Parts: sequence; C-alpha cells; structure tokens
Amino acid sequence: MLGRGMLGNGSIVPVSTPVRMDIDDVKAIAGGSAHALILKQDGTVWATGSNAYGELGEGSISYAPVLTPVQIEGLTDVVAIAASSYKSMALQRDGTVWEWGWIGNEQLATPSKVEGLPAIRQIATSAASSMALGSEGEVWVWGMELTDDTPVKVRKPTLVSDLPAATGIAASHHRGAAILANGSIQTWMNAKSLSVSDKLLHPIPIDHSQGAVQLAGSHIDGYFSFRKEDGSVWMWNGYWNEPAYAAVQVEGITDAVDLANRQGKHYALLRDGRVAEWQIGPDGKPEKPIFVQMAPAIIVNGQALELAVPPIRVDQSYYVPLRGVFEHIGAVVEWRQAENKVVVSKEDLLLEMDMFSKRTTLNGKVIPSELQPITKDYMTMVPLRFVAETLGAKVQWLPEEHAILIEF
Repeated sequence: MLGRGMLGNGSIVPVSTPVRMDIDDVKAIAGGSAHALILKQDGTVWATGSNAYGELGEGSISYAPVLTPVQIEGLTDVVAIAASSYKSMALQRDGTVWEWGWIGNEQLATPSKVEGLPAIRQIATSAASSMALGSEGEVWVWGMELTDDTPVKVRKPTLVSDLPAATGIAASHHRGAAILANGSIQTWMNAKSLSVSDKLLHPIPIDHSQGAVQLAGSHIDGYFSFRKEDGSVWMWNGYWNEPAYAAVQVEGITDAVDLANRQGKHYALLRDGRVAEWQIGPDGKPEKPIFVQMAPAIIVNGQALELAVPPIRVDQSYYVPLRGVFEHIGAVVEWRQAENKVVVSKEDLLLEMDMFSKRTTLNGKVIPSELQPITKDYMTMVPLRFVAETLGAKVQWLPEEHAILIEF
C-alpha cells in the first residue's frame, strides 16, 4: 500500500527506516493519520501529506497528496502544534488557538480561530476532541460529544470540572488526561456513543502515575503513555471506559526524555539519542521495546546519495533502489507498462526485468535467481551482490560510517 506523502521527502513510498524530510530549522513535528505538521524555529507552520479534509490548511481540499512541506499562510508566531486523524491545531505565543481540517461536522481548508477560550499555554487533539490547557491550570475540551448521533453532536469549549490545576494534557481516542501539579494523572471521557451511559468530563485518577512529568496520547487506539522523573515510561489503555485505570511500566526504558504515539506504535527518545519503539501485545500490555534502526548510507563513487527510499534488508542481504543507484551513474531507467518490464540502459549495458515472469537478463544473459531484483511497495530493489557481480562494481561495507560504498 502506498503512502500519502506525510514523510515529506517527495515520495509516496512507505519506508521501514527513517528518511530525511525536505525541510530545515525544525522546532517540532506532529502527525495525523496521513499528514504531518512541522513547526519551524521562526514560528511558521508547514504541512505535508494528505489533504482530503483540508488538514494541510493551504486553502483547498484535494485527494492529491502533497509530497513535500508547504507553508500554511497566515500563521505566524506559533509556539506549539498538534495533529490527529484529519485535523490540525496551532497555538500562538499570545495564547490564541487555531484549528483546521475535519472539525466536528465540517471541513475547514484554512486555519480558524477557536472562540471561547482564554489565553492558552498547551494544546492536544485526538480523533474525537480537542483540548487546551489554560494559564491557571484549567483544562478546556471541545469537539465531538456524541459520536453516533446524526449529525454528530459537537461541544463548544467547556471546562473540565472537579479537576485540580494541571501542568500537562493529552488526548487519545475519546478520552482526555492531565498531569496535575502534584505529579499524578487523572483521565476522563471527552466523547461517547449514545448507547453509553457514562459521564463525560468526569476525572478519575490513574494508579501508579505519581511522578509523571510528560504525557502523550494516541489519536486512534486509545493508549496513553507517560514519562516519570526517573526516565521510566508507563502506559494505560483508555480505549474502553473503565471505573478505574492502573498504569503498567514499559520494560527496559530507564532514561527517556521524550514520547510519541501513533496508530498502534509507541516511541521514546532516550537520553543517548536512540529511539525505542514498541507495540501492544495480545495481552493488552506493552511488548519489549526495540531500537529504531537507521538504514545504511549509500555512497556511490564518493558521493552520498539522499534516497527517497532507503536500502532494505531481506534474509541478511541488503537491497538498494534500482532507480536511485542506476540514475546516479547516468543510466536511463524506463518502466514499459505494456510489457510490464523495467529496462535499464547505459552505453553497452542493457538490463531487462520482466515483472510477470521475474526473469532478469543482462545483455541477453539470464541472471541467477539469487541475484534477481525484488519489488516492494511498487519499487524495484536490487541486491548488492547484483550490483557487484553483474555490473563489476566494487561494493564495500563501512561499519564505522554505517555505510555501503559502491564504486563503478
């Protein structure tokens, strides 16, 4: 399945390792279902990815994705951003809140000021509702209230009553949560279906949350994560409405400095710069984290390539994107749709890959099966052995640089 351009690197091809977004001087980033917001150091806001609901805020609604970040005009002096599902938010330095995209019962293609709020210092959003933290520690909620009514019942900014002064907020699916001044966490329902009788905006405590300093939501799956003063990370599942919640610790993380969650995947930035990633197991508890791995750099004839699709590892072998490597050395890469064939030509080289039969020839000679290219997400990837053994290139692994050197 192809992506929607939220990587902001000019490609719609999904990747399994980090790639560089085409933007600099970034202060913060926020992600929705298929779009991303970027806050730059100068206080401007940029967006990339899907714009099917106006979530890019650039004045139009279109199913054509935007593949590199574009600036959202009219938003300046912004200090924080938030995104979820198909909507976006921004907070200006003066405490004004703006939102756009799929908002309740309407689609907004340009930022709209949220009326009825005092000066705000923090924002959060989920698929159902948006939230804001006021200067006195009060929490405001607006957005969907009854999700299966027709039209959807929408709430204007409303105070969460019976909640002590908060220092941080997060939203996840139909719930909200706040860190209190004493370091504990309380949670409540922001929205519900007509069949549910539970109270809305009625805070209850989270067991084992004492010492919390950061809180993160996840806009669809309902999980919250939080970081304690000691660098440990804890979670609870807010998808189902329960009379009480108890957080569980994520195994093996002791030095986290930042958190992020998105659609079933959860992340922690560690003090040493590594990023831990984990999912929720069948028992509903966090699995053991793994570390996000960078793909090796590709250096061709002394020049590092900045590829939209990084190398992938399959059965202990690295595969590199055919187009990125071959075009760099001056070869012409063609996709002949009528023949379902990829053709690469350069001087005395003619490489033909039949995508039906999986048969590849080099100057008419069939290439052995172990050197055959593969197709992943509509991209043709070739094994490094193919580059070395069929094209006569020198291929070398540079462990200290975490790079693959290719010399023709």
